[in-house]
Amino acid sequence: MLQKTFTSTIFLSGDMAVKSISNHNVLDETPEDLAIKYDDFGIDQLFILDLSKNYLEHECALGVIERIVVSVDIPVIVAGCIKNKGDIERLLDMGVSKVCLNFSKESNILLAKEIKGLFPEKNLLTAITSVDDLDENVDLIEDVTSGLVLMKDSIISEVLSVSNMEMMIPIGDISLEKLIKLFEQ
Repeated sequence: MLQKTFTSTIFLSGDMAVKSISNHNVLDETPEDLAIKYDDFGIDQLFILDLSKNYLEHECALGVIERIVVSVDIPVIVAGCIKNKGDIERLLDMGVSKVCLNFSKESNILLAKEIKGLFPEKNLLTAITSVDDLDENVDLIEDVTSGLVLMKDSIISEVLSVSNMEMMIPIGDISLEKLIKLFEQ
């Protein structure tokens, strides 16, 4: 049976929650409070995308992520700025339930090959922006990770024709009509 899980997304830029990947206007200066509101609202899990551009911003974001993990009772998934095995270990050690590798980045594909067998696949996800990301790496993705994060809802049908892996689709503001169409797929 298919299960639909409602996931809220927090886009982190340093220690601030911003509106989206492309809009870095500050949404909330205390992302921890935002995460608590989502948890209290009944969201099933939280997806945090670290948009940091440098080491200092990334360290600030990691501090926020750690505070969020201890402040909420829901699973926390983190993507963005994953550069090596140590980044994955650090996030899992702070209590993140899953770490997501971006397979549109060659460096993350190489990292997935390097860590194969080192982490339980239930703790890793793969983010893709095109069905080619999946086609070219399907065996590695299925060996190393437990699910897909589709960064574009326009690829749902194509991905469904190639894979039956668990999927997460982060979407921004959406009309009820479009949401119903996504659920139908």
